Amino acid sequence: MLNLLKYFSARKEKTFFAYQGISDPQWTPGRYDALSEEGFQKNVFVFRAINLISRSISSIPVLVKNCDDKNEDEFLAKIFKKPNEFQTKSSFLESLVNYLLISGNAFVHCNEDNELHCLRTDRIQIIPNKFRTAVDSYTYCVDSSKFSIGKKDLLHLKFFNPLNDWYGFSPLQAASRAIDQHNEMSKHNLSILQNGGRPSGCLVVKNAENLTDEQRQQLRSDIRDAYEGTANAGRVMVLEGGLEWKEMGLSPKDLDFNTGKNLAAREIAQAFGIPPVLIGIRGD
Repeated sequence: MLNLLKYFSARKEKTFFAYQGISDPQWTPGRYDALSEEGFQKNVFVFRAINLISRSISSIPVLVKNCDDKNEDEFLAKIFKKPNEFQTKSSFLESLVNYLLISGNAFVHCNEDNELHCLRTDRIQIIPNKFRTAVDSYTYCVDSSKFSIGKKDLLHLKFFNPLNDWYGFSPLQAASRAIDQHNEMSKHNLSILQNGGRPSGCLVVKNAENLTDEQRQQLRSDIRDAYEGTANAGRVMVLEGGLEWKEMGLSPKDLDFNTGKNLAAREIAQAFGIPPVLIGIRGD
């Protein structure tokens, strides 16, 4: 490649050379906030899958019994019926499962009033003991404030993580690449729709070396104002003065986006162990 560039630069006549390669994809980082935003908040299949699981689990009746006499424990039954003053059993379990599926972790805190609260998983920091063999305590961080929580007052539920001793692995992270593909296809389709259904292209200007920088910028602005956006969809482009339009991008049909989106959606369903038909994917 360097020898080729040197060859063109050494020639006396004017030569234009362009090279474009395929860059590496930019995947969503594995942080809780990024996965929550791109997955749960922006992808309808992830939102549907997580809510389907959490609402199904929260609807299961809970019966608390003593191990000794096998009778119902009234004290614990009362707590499960109303875990705290803000949530019922169903909403509490739904929050618990949602946190577990999104981050791979769920933390339940029992306060001095015997109330149960699900804490945001990204605010919990695990403090191991000096041998790093077990948990010593927890730190709950809110903005600039930090609160220490004893390990007996906090229940940590987590999925298996082969690379981390303290924090669980999220199904959302396993499905993150399929989520990114599905979201990018949706963005691409919306971008084409907002540009009147036309794929990207270039405006070829003959004798472009005679144009000043201001004229080039003015030409870009005029084309953008006259033809871009849904309000200008269908307008006929009138070219003169040696101008020529050439399409360079591929349409969603050429890219076979429908098949790609369905495959990505199926991978999302597989990560959560849900039959695709239950989250609205046809074909099964």
